[in-house]
This record gives sequence, C-alpha cells and structure tokens, in this order.
Amino acid sequence: MIRDLVVFILCPICKSSAQELPGTAYDTAFRCVIHHDFKVADAVFGDWRSEKYTREQWEIALRKAKQRVKPGQWPVIRKGDL
Repeated sequence: MIRDLVVFILCPICKSSAQELPGTAYDTAFRCVIHHDFKVADAVFGDWRSEKYTREQWEIALRKAKQRVKPGQWPVIRKGDL
C-alpha cells in the first residue's frame, strides 16, 4: 500500500524539524512546531545570502509577513523582509 509521502526538512527560521507542505510555483510552505504554518518566497532561497541570515533576521521577517497577511492566508516571507 502506498501512503502519502510526508517530507520533513529544517525550518529556515529555527532549524528544528519541519514538514514541507504543498506550496505554489513561487514559494515553499512549511509547518514548524514553533513557527506554525508559513511560506518563504523562492526568491529568498535563490539569494546567495539566504544561508547567512540569522535566526533574529528570520524572526523579524516572519513578523513582517504576519503583519500584512489577510485572514485565511498564510504569511509569506519575501526577499524584502530580510
């Protein structure tokens, strides 16, 4: 029997185990036990600096994304947030 594949990766913010969820063609969705559900625009990961961002920078970026989110949507961290 084939079951749904669940992919676990690291949360880009806290580096704890997170579940990768279906995103769009432009972002990657995460489910983290600490940061809950959020997305990161693929442009962020395409930036060579993405591996050098600190946890504090990621936390601030998530707060910015949460401030502009509309009801029923997930926050999306964009390149300009970091």
